[in-house]
Order: sequence, then structure tokens, then C-alpha cells
Amino acid sequence: MNLTRDDISYLIREFGESDLSEMKITDEGTTFELKRKIERGAAANAAAVQPAETPVHPGPDAASPEAARPSEAKDDSSDEAVRAPLAGVFYRASKPGAVPYVEPGKHVEKGDIIGLIEAMKMMSEVPAPYAGTVKEIRAEDGVFTGYNDVLMTIVRD
Repeated sequence: MNLTRDDISYLIREFGESDLSEMKITDEGTTFELKRKIERGAAANAAAVQPAETPVHPGPDAASPEAARPSEAKDDSSDEAVRAPLAGVFYRASKPGAVPYVEPGKHVEKGDIIGLIEAMKMMSEVPAPYAGTVKEIRAEDGVFTGYNDVLMTIVRD
């Protein structure tokens, strides 16, 4: 099995949007397994990624995952889209009940924290890629988001 990073990101995204509780793919001694971790609170939609038995490396002639799946509509191709740097649960604030990092209409500087993504029990800050004004927040707080999904849009200064 020659899964590329794009293949894995696609599988994680599709798993996160499905009603499946677990998924396991085994081929030629390689295992890729996803299990939904059910917890109380906002992290209930998170998908836990279990390590494969053997490393997954793309082969030199691995087929493009784009050819294997139907074309997806690009929801925002402008440079205003702020995309998820990894798959995980998106949070708008540092803790439940706290003031969100940003709201529509708020001005941000490059590097300001605009959200958090929890993946595999690790919190990663999402920095603003450039200075500007938050136009729209598309990702829901506490909901699983796939790699490269649009989190929000920022109008550049």
C-alpha cells in the first residue's frame, strides 16, 4: 500500500465527516487505523489516529489521490482563506467559556493566534498568516476539521 500524505489527509477528513466509529485499512503488512474517541464536551467529534504497524511512505510512482476521488468544489481559492494546517478539532478560544481569539470585524496582525487545533491530545496554535480584518469564521467551535479546510477568511490590509 502506498498511501501519500494527501491520501491520509483525505481519509481523516472523510472519516471525520462520516458516522463511522472506526476504520482500519490493512494491505501488504501496513495498517492504517482511525478510531473515533467519544468524550463528553466539545472534543466528541475528534478522530484519534492510531500509529500504523509499519511506516507509510509514498512510493515513487504512487497514484495521485486526486485521480481516485471525485473532484471537490474549491470553496475559496483567494488568498483571504485561512486553512487548517492539520486535521483535528478546531477551537475558537483557549478554554471553554473564554472569549474567542477573533470575531468577524476584528483586526489581526501577522502571527496573532486566531484559534487552536487539537490533534492526538496536542493543542496547536493557528497563527494569522498575514495582517488584516477577519471577514468570516467558517469552522465551528469544537468540531473536527480536515487538513486544509477553510477555518476563516481575512481581508488583507
